[in-house]
Amino acid sequence: MGRCIMREVKSFIEKRDGVEADENNIFLTNGATEGITFMLNLLIKDENDGIMIPIPQYPMYSALITKFEGTQVPYYLDESKGWGMSYKELERSYAEATDKGINVRSMVVINPGNPTGQVLTQEDLNRVIQFAHDKQIFLLADEVYQRNIYVDKEFCSVRKALSELGSPYNDDVELASFHSLSKGLHGECGLRGGFMELHNMNDFANAMMYKSKAVALCSNIIGQIGVGLMVNPPTEDTVSKEVFDLYQTQEQEIFNGLKYRANLITEKLNSIEGVTCNEVEGAMYAFPQIRLHQSYCDLAQQEGLSPDLKYCLEILAKTGIMIVPGSGFGQEEGTYHFRITNLVNSKTEMTKALDRIGEFTSEIMSVYK
Repeated sequence: MGRCIMREVKSFIEKRDGVEADENNIFLTNGATEGITFMLNLLIKDENDGIMIPIPQYPMYSALITKFEGTQVPYYLDESKGWGMSYKELERSYAEATDKGINVRSMVVINPGNPTGQVLTQEDLNRVIQFAHDKQIFLLADEVYQRNIYVDKEFCSVRKALSELGSPYNDDVELASFHSLSKGLHGECGLRGGFMELHNMNDFANAMMYKSKAVALCSNIIGQIGVGLMVNPPTEDTVSKEVFDLYQTQEQEIFNGLKYRANLITEKLNSIEGVTCNEVEGAMYAFPQIRLHQSYCDLAQQEGLSPDLKYCLEILAKTGIMIVPGSGFGQEEGTYHFRITNLVNSKTEMTKALDRIGEFTSEIMSVYK
């Protein structure tokens, strides 16, 4: 079973990226998280080993780095440029860590972004690859939202960007890429299935990784089947017209709903006093900034809370809406954010939720001036 699915994943990567893949470099996992956990455990020896992570970031990364007793090396995304990435910031982050004696082993790239919802361009990825090559660090590409893109941009995998940059990058930069059925367009969160592809790994290291992964036995069979369906969906040649039409209709309904709500979130949040939000280009989230008055921030400090946590707790208590404070993801010092998903269905309910957030925030802004 597993080998058949791995061949389907191989074909998927080759079709997506125009490269030649090797099924022996593909590992089926219980969601992307298992693969990421596996790689970070291998990369981190002790607190002297650093992993570069984007800020804001998905908190799983900081938690796992702490678990394995490594060191987080943050690089900041530029909110003023749509959560873009700059080579200068990567250099700053790396230099600051190495000056402290940290051995920077790896760098995480999340594309499309969680929690920021941006889609990195191929030019962005080229800068990342050139940086990784120059510093000889391992790349971890979290690409679980690659189907969730709502703007006029095409998803480009790090694997594809590597291939098109050519030598020496494609022959030298070590890469592990992750995809998942449990997130992304289908969002089967309770169905744990995903895959990890390795590129440019040393043969001995690859063999040791295979042995280490084999000890844990195979990923769950239902998840494997789900991954097979994700990378090799029904076509007119493989199923009846009725089944194919139903699949196409349901998938398009899911995508259209996500796209509509992404646009709605951007529009509604930017209409709220004190709130600004970059366009939600992809993934399932927005990460708006809220400019809370100093008196509100002072009160939060007196209560032993960060201002964004106080805001999120109060909005939960008064409206029943659960959002997540930006401090949980990391943010520039002196700024406050929150993460909101675009999963609320129907459109009417999403609109009502955003309106309640607006009403509550307007009240906060009028009281604390």
